[in-house]
Amino acid sequence: MTTSAPGIRHFHRISRLPIIAALIVSGTKALAVPFPVHRPQPPLPRASGMNEGERVLAPTAFVRFCLRKPTECTSVGSGGSVPIDPQAVRDLIEVNRSVNQSIRPIRKSAFAGVGTWEVGPHAGDCNDYAVTKRHHLIQRGWPAGALLLTEVETSWGEAHLVLTVRTSNGDYVLDNLSAAVRPWSATDYRWVRRQSAADANTWVSLTAVSRNTTVERI
Repeated sequence: MTTSAPGIRHFHRISRLPIIAALIVSGTKALAVPFPVHRPQPPLPRASGMNEGERVLAPTAFVRFCLRKPTECTSVGSGGSVPIDPQAVRDLIEVNRSVNQSIRPIRKSAFAGVGTWEVGPHAGDCNDYAVTKRHHLIQRGWPAGALLLTEVETSWGEAHLVLTVRTSNGDYVLDNLSAAVRPWSATDYRWVRRQSAADANTWVSLTAVSRNTTVERI
């Protein structure tokens, strides 16, 4: 009777590992918190502006965030929009991607208005991504009034926080669920409320606006 050498048996076991690993991975489900695939950002299409409605209550977590970090809730520079030029486009793309890559996605809460919001954590949820992007853009010289934390409802009915950016070409969205910077009208979200452009400490409802955008790109 012939037997395989120990080294050969060991090699056979190792050679099967990639196959076993592939079978395990193929049988697992995706993370509950999607992580965007990073592809080259296409030119930004022109966007429309969003109409702000009546004053509403701010999310409770936002109030707690401002009490802990008042410098993150300054109203200095409020009320305007940023002219779009190549540098501004680079800022939006770089900040959106770098923050999406630097924070590991976890689920802390199903609601945008609860929990503790943190700037620059190692792991966090949509709220942390949004306040971190706002922080980085302010550091790059963007006015606070053009960087508005915004609550939306996803197509699957979950509250979600994004950052909307007011520019001379309309309002764009920086979102941890998307690697691309998009016009607000290019999403399938229901828009609920956001910081007021006139006062970062005040929140307003968002009224219906036409979702049509032009094909011109910048």
